[in-house]
Amino acid sequence: MDNTLVNFNAHLPKYAIGTNRPSEKLDSDARSAKIRMWREIENTPNFWRDLPMTDGISSVLNAAQNIGELFVLSKTPRAKNFIGGEEYVNFVASEKRDWILRNLGDYFVVQNIIICTGPKGELVSPTT
Repeated sequence: MDNTLVNFNAHLPKYAIGTNRPSEKLDSDARSAKIRMWREIENTPNFWRDLPMTDGISSVLNAAQNIGELFVLSKTPRAKNFIGGEEYVNFVASEKRDWILRNLGDYFVVQNIIICTGPKGELVSPTT
């Protein structure tokens, strides 16, 4: 969802651009900026609800819809990022689902919206 359906970076403070990556891939300054970013997001009312749609996504979804049924797989940030912990993560999941249905409900039905916690790669990587 983030930076695919929505322009997540457009809603971030400038200092946080590029910090939404695994912490082990960031230097100490970027890790500090990432922590600050998550705190600001948590304290911004309607942050998730007000994310802007990615330019041109409707055209992409129109084309994809002609091929077959559409699904969304999205991930919430981990609870350790937030003072509100799991309660805030559940709120984020609800906000993401609501955003999709409100903005892209012509393309997705609720049963095809999968919001999860944990690494996305574990869900989409083929098993060997």
